[in-house]
Amino acid sequence: MAGKFVIERIKEAIKSTGLTQQEFCKKLGFGESNISRWAKGSRGLSVKSLKKIAEATGMPLSYFLDKSEPKNIQKNENKENKNNDVLVINLLQENNKRIDAEINLLKKEIEILKNDIKIIKESVC
Repeated sequence: MAGKFVIERIKEAIKSTGLTQQEFCKKLGFGESNISRWAKGSRGLSVKSLKKIAEATGMPLSYFLDKSEPKNIQKNENKENKNNDVLVINLLQENNKRIDAEINLLKKEIEILKNDIKIIKESVC
């Protein structure tokens, strides 16, 4: 689920384009209900989608992720902001890899626990 802050920033950035959310989503090839699904958590917001939104609105990725960024931030006009976006994307991708690794470890631990429970049940009977 995308955080409330991220969703609000996406909505603000889309509004700055002069398009409706539905028009914007259609323009980027997203389903018309993607934003509400991201907000509800029924659909995950990928780094790729967020990058697409940032590029289409001209906002740096940090605008969507960093609460210290002012709402009236200037749109991406210079190379420095684009380099910062690359760094943000790399950090997000690294974070996703760490989360995936943690999920895999937890899945293995669950399997071990299931096996332990099975052994305990068999020894009790």
